[in-house]
Amino acid sequence: MRLAAYALINACWLLAASAAPVEANPRASSVETEDRFGWMDAGGRRLADWIQEQNRITRNAMAAQPGYATLAAEVARLSGHGHGLGGIFSTRVGDTLFYERRLTDDGPFVLFSRPLPNGPETLLLNPVRTSGQAGASIQTYTPSPDGRFVAVALTNHGSEEAVLRVLKVSSQSLLPDVIDRARFAVPEWDPDGTSFYYDRLQRPFAGMTAAERFEHQTIYRHVI
Repeated sequence: MRLAAYALINACWLLAASAAPVEANPRASSVETEDRFGWMDAGGRRLADWIQEQNRITRNAMAAQPGYATLAAEVARLSGHGHGLGGIFSTRVGDTLFYERRLTDDGPFVLFSRPLPNGPETLLLNPVRTSGQAGASIQTYTPSPDGRFVAVALTNHGSEEAVLRVLKVSSQSLLPDVIDRARFAVPEWDPDGTSFYYDRLQRPFAGMTAAERFEHQTIYRHVI
């Protein structure tokens, strides 16, 4: 059943992608090509509108497939959609499970924790409420080895322009630390849980090209 689900979802994605408009480049040849999606790096309203339109196309394509309603219900059950645990979004630290799930069918994934095996659930971070932005989401999260903190990468409208924040689990509150230019950051904690390492883009400068933006990425250590 899971293989069938993945196959159908992938087929629907390809169908939706093929329906997306493509800007033609009359100069394109075997030597010169155009980066059709380079404009996404700038983010902004155009990107947000494009994402919403692709979401609409994809949902319509998937809903048109025979048996989609039954398949969607099974995928929701296996992934913990709307209730229970967050499936592939869960991480265990000691006797605590960190996981994401949605509070509503169309809401963002929210970060929770609970003691194993059947302890009470605690809401740690709702990205929309925390940022005040309707399109905010959790791109990735990494709990510290002792479970006291969680390094969280927050984005807006799926832009991947992540900002790293540090969540204190005991109080469900964010520390004042704010790290921008964390698009590709996947924090790795020191064993004692007092610091973590992450990748960061270079600081923008006048005349920077789209390609230069991703040059000279640097690994930093952040101490709590």
